[in-house]
Amino acid sequence: MNRTIPGTKASLLPQWEWPTWIGLIPALLTFLAYLPSLGNAFVWDDGDLIVHNPYLWSLNTASLRWMGTTFLGGNWYPLTWLSLALDERFGGLNPVLFHLDNLVLHFLNTLLVYKVGLVLLKWPWETGNAGEKQSENWEKPAAFLLAVLFGLHPIHVQSVVWAADRTDLLCGLFSLLSLNAYLEYVRFLHGRSPWPVLRSSKSEGGYQGEGGWKFQYFLCMAFFGLALLSKAMAVTLPVVFLLLDGWPLGRLRRPQAEEDPAPTNKNRVFVEKIPFLLLSLTAGIVAVMARSKGGAPLSLREWPWVPRILSAFHSLAFYLLKMAVPIHLAAYYPLFLGRAPWNGGNLLAFFLVSAVSAACIRLFPIRPWLAAAWLYYLITLAPVLGFVQVGSEAAADRYAYLPCLGPFLVFSASLARLLSSRRILLAVGAVGLALGLGYGTILQAATWRDSITLWSRVATLSPGVSSLACLNLGQAYSQAGWWDDALAAYNQALSLDPVPPYAHEGKGLVLLQKGMAEEAAGEFKSETSLFPGHDSSFASLSLAYQRLGRFSDAEDAAQQALRINPGFAEAYDYLGGAYFRQRRYADAVTAFQKAADLEPQDSLYLFNLSSAYLSLGKWPEAVQALKTAAALSPQNADIYGQLGRAYLEEGQKELAAENEAKARALSRR
Repeated sequence: MNRTIPGTKASLLPQWEWPTWIGLIPALLTFLAYLPSLGNAFVWDDGDLIVHNPYLWSLNTASLRWMGTTFLGGNWYPLTWLSLALDERFGGLNPVLFHLDNLVLHFLNTLLVYKVGLVLLKWPWETGNAGEKQSENWEKPAAFLLAVLFGLHPIHVQSVVWAADRTDLLCGLFSLLSLNAYLEYVRFLHGRSPWPVLRSSKSEGGYQGEGGWKFQYFLCMAFFGLALLSKAMAVTLPVVFLLLDGWPLGRLRRPQAEEDPAPTNKNRVFVEKIPFLLLSLTAGIVAVMARSKGGAPLSLREWPWVPRILSAFHSLAFYLLKMAVPIHLAAYYPLFLGRAPWNGGNLLAFFLVSAVSAACIRLFPIRPWLAAAWLYYLITLAPVLGFVQVGSEAAADRYAYLPCLGPFLVFSASLARLLSSRRILLAVGAVGLALGLGYGTILQAATWRDSITLWSRVATLSPGVSSLACLNLGQAYSQAGWWDDALAAYNQALSLDPVPPYAHEGKGLVLLQKGMAEEAAGEFKSETSLFPGHDSSFASLSLAYQRLGRFSDAEDAAQQALRINPGFAEAYDYLGGAYFRQRRYADAVTAFQKAADLEPQDSLYLFNLSSAYLSLGKWPEAVQALKTAAALSPQNADIYGQLGRAYLEEGQKELAAENEAKARALSRR
């Protein structure tokens, strides 16, 4: 059956009717492409944020309170913490479930991208708000290509295969759900419009009821709130809604009564955004607080306004380049603070972004969709363009997770319209695009197989300049027990100018593992001299002094760490160790108890507390501490062995024998 567009001739070609389920294909291809990544290990911050995070090991009042209040890593995302804790609850610390859940989220997001993309692509043509004549039926092929690009593009590998980056996936899911609810909300408001795409498929007037639009409005707000609880980058979503009101929804254009019997009240368009903007403002304030806790932003003296602005232009061009040519993708792109701001790369980026912006303005009367897609790209990337720079990261692939939809939509719609009458060529192009992107994704995901592979690639792509790559590579080698390789990586970091933070500390920890406590203490002292605010360096120095038998010096170093950070549980543990070895058992109890109070999910502190109680002859207190520790770490043989000893001291021989047998059984595993 041919489709006739008012004011145009009927097409001589039959309509290309793609089945409704066609949107499943990109999502399924995406799932298959990422399947090998389920064998990847935990990498990068996964250790601190997941593996060694005791608040994810149990879901109780203390852990939930921590999830809602912590600014760990300079971020606030309680819903993400909750999802990671649920993974740990059902799968332990096996990375497979974490990776699988990330993949399922990306699968769902790909489906939503197809659905939302199809609505946005059809809307302007059905409403006459396109600004140009309609061609052949191309919306479903365009939405299909959009979903292929989103699901399979290698720039999204970081967000999908990095377990701790659950934030982008959850935020993306709820942002897309909120966007979908917003589109449904506008449909309900215009239930009497003659626009075919806005007509209800239910009984007549089904979209006209007041309860219908209210439900969609509050559903949209609820999903938006969940997106903010997943990641603060969703703060731009209300501005995106307003942008869509302009095009393609046409809610800001001047209504004509004969064309639109239910014209939009423009005041309503802005008033309805107020609750969303208030939520954005609140989340933005919390995000700034979190970033300041995670690390002080670079001052204008360190990073003046001119470099900041040029760096923003560079980032905008950088992501476009990586979308167009997805090669040399890395986990980390270093920020070059010493580089002259008016360098060739920044100038080229400035002219490219300016040229695209000028072209969008020039073509707006006939192709408004170009300006809408470009503005969406600029708006959604704005929070991560470096105007408030924290850390040494110039850009990150994960930041483009949702902003990429603007350029992807332009490419998909243009290609689908160009080849709308050449079905075979369009199909071949779609298959070729899927195969090429899928292959690139599989290769890129393999670079995240483990920390050594990941940081070796970063060091290769940024040789001699990425101190973070050297430090993380040294840590990865340390975790693998490759001490000589770890020392080489830390020495490489120490050869950089200026010496990066934690390089001396990392080297010292390796030396401790090699039994070179004296040399390790020297590295820790060098770290504290260069960076006197590093509490962890003083704590490590305390540990080195204990290995050397200098318990008084160990006590002083731990006290210094606590002066810098009074809430440092590990420093209290080292202080307790220094007291314990000086036979000051009562002081050791106080220190170990403080560590356990600060991190009640960590069984090590309770185990050490029980040792101090045993030395004081306080058997019941030792038993209680060990029973709590066993509940937290039921597979720890040492805890059951010590619990057996405590019961024996109490005279409870049966319980002692039972726990000692359990300890032996666990040791044999």
